[in-house]
Amino acid sequence: MRSTRVPPNRSEHVLWCLRLPQSSPRWATGLGFLPLVADLRREAPGIRLSVRPLVVDDLVASLARGEIDMVVTTPEFAMSDLPSRLLYRETYVGVVRRAHPLAGRRVPIEDFCSFDHVLVSPTRGSFEGPTDDALRKAGRRRRTRYSVPSFLLLQALLQTDDLIAVVPRRLTGLWQRTW
Repeated sequence: MRSTRVPPNRSEHVLWCLRLPQSSPRWATGLGFLPLVADLRREAPGIRLSVRPLVVDDLVASLARGEIDMVVTTPEFAMSDLPSRLLYRETYVGVVRRAHPLAGRRVPIEDFCSFDHVLVSPTRGSFEGPTDDALRKAGRRRRTRYSVPSFLLLQALLQTDDLIAVVPRRLTGLWQRTW
């Protein structure tokens, strides 16, 4: 991120980010958004930055029209014909509330699949994702009961019932301080 240079003739740049606007400030800090803002402020003190939810269907057209300059997203939403750079790699882990029957122990795949799940789908309200693809390859299937648009809502929903969610590992470190 530090190598990003802002063109001097642009006074306003727009960043679209897949999950950031709907998630908690702690997660934003963990993903490096706040350091990016600090870099931009130092490199381009007059910049204006708008962080918006990603609209996948209009992404290429918005870039072509110059309405947005940069997209931070996951690989499944990245456009193969656009220049891109890997910012970091992420591992995903299962999370449950503290009072969940599976809390505090290693979970066999059978137990993982036997509980209801909640999935973050920020743009489409989908009930399937990469975890489901991996489970299919293993001949398994999970029950996703809820699809929510943000990790902030996910965190609250997990506290209401014996649900399981699969989230970025770096997010769990930030959540542990609040749970």
